[in-house]
Amino acid sequence: MKQNNRVKLKKPAVVSFLNYKGGVGKTNVSVNFAYYAASCKLSTLLIDWDPQGDATEYIGYGRENVKLTMFDFLVDNLPIEIDKTIMRTSFDNLFIIGANSSLKNVENLVARSEDTFETFRDIVHQCSQQFDLVVIDCPPANSHVNIASIYASTDIFVVSTTSSDSIEKINLVNQMIDNISSVIESNVSPEELAGVIKPQLKGIVLTMGVENTVGLDVAKEHVKHSWGNLFMDPIIPRAVVATYSVGECVPVIKSKPQEKISRRYTELFKEVLSRVK
Repeated sequence: MKQNNRVKLKKPAVVSFLNYKGGVGKTNVSVNFAYYAASCKLSTLLIDWDPQGDATEYIGYGRENVKLTMFDFLVDNLPIEIDKTIMRTSFDNLFIIGANSSLKNVENLVARSEDTFETFRDIVHQCSQQFDLVVIDCPPANSHVNIASIYASTDIFVVSTTSSDSIEKINLVNQMIDNISSVIESNVSPEELAGVIKPQLKGIVLTMGVENTVGLDVAKEHVKHSWGNLFMDPIIPRAVVATYSVGECVPVIKSKPQEKISRRYTELFKEVLSRVK
């Protein structure tokens, strides 16, 4: 993939890709977007917030190389320091806070204390002061961890397959975003409200579409009818090459830039950045 033109954001952004359902291609979208943003010369931090550590593996860092996860930041109040607590990937402008099995402890930690939501948000805010863009790959669950993700984010994109079960989860995510925004508003004075950053649902990404099928057309029309401009074209197709790229630990838009899925990703990510800006 050739180097993209430099992109400038008006202010640092925290972007979360999530769905409460697993197997929707969320991690593929997160990793390829983080790589794309970095190739646009945005200093980009990828936070792997899923104990499975798939984003860590896919970006080529490797779970076995992860010494510190977000769990350590939450428990030990670690400083945000590149090459010490935040690690470089092999790609220019792209950094990572990786994941391993220690993140399994986070759900109980967050569930026991509401203060952890504020702590996570503060950590992510500190990260956003050092990077142009923070990308969070969220776990596939309706959990306290994902509530924390939404609370810390500025821009949220729901990733869904074309299945009705996956699309139905969009409503749950949107309800949680609204609830958290209301909580944030209730905790500030009217004078401060204008300057408060609240999480916003910015788009719905459909993945694993099988082109020229009735199922794809129905899913597309359903999302467009229900969510209007939040629906994002293009739809990301199923592609064996994407599976291979995961095994190679290289984002598909870098390893196979001419493939249809890579071209679709590039088109999609341009739109994502325009909505973030």
